[in-house]
Amino acid sequence: MCGRLRGYMRTIEQKVVSYTMRTFRTCSAALALLVFAAPIAATPVVAQDINGKWSCIWVDLDRGWEFECQMSLKVDKTGQASGQIHWTMTRSPKPKDKSRIGLSGIEFIRGTMKKPGSLSFDGYAEDDPKDVIGLDKYRLQVSRNGRWLYGPTWAHGSWKGQFFAKRP
Repeated sequence: MCGRLRGYMRTIEQKVVSYTMRTFRTCSAALALLVFAAPIAATPVVAQDINGKWSCIWVDLDRGWEFECQMSLKVDKTGQASGQIHWTMTRSPKPKDKSRIGLSGIEFIRGTMKKPGSLSFDGYAEDDPKDVIGLDKYRLQVSRNGRWLYGPTWAHGSWKGQFFAKRP
């Protein structure tokens, strides 16, 4: 009886030590992540970090539209944003637009970066002699590393347009 009890106690002890070591390793890894990675990951993107050129794509998957674009963006120290988006139609759900695939137009934008990581702007004018584009409203997020912009667009009231931009 004593031998079985000792064996049972040894098994419990091993399980407790094993559990304690796993917990310690997990907590140590989490602590290291907080201490070393959190300051880097939590560093907010400031307005000037997103100034410059961007390669973009816009899609409305429900309706079947797709445009590629190049965007030039300037955000000042107060968070005021302005720029241009040079759009090229790459896909349309309308058969009559087949001849317009590859045509381009320019949308002029302005808006604000109200808080780090959140950018809103609207199209206010266009240079579009072929009537290829429409003005839109954008509510974008900035990736933590400042290399991506993404989010929904107004898309004529549906808010189902999706805008993605990356540094070239």
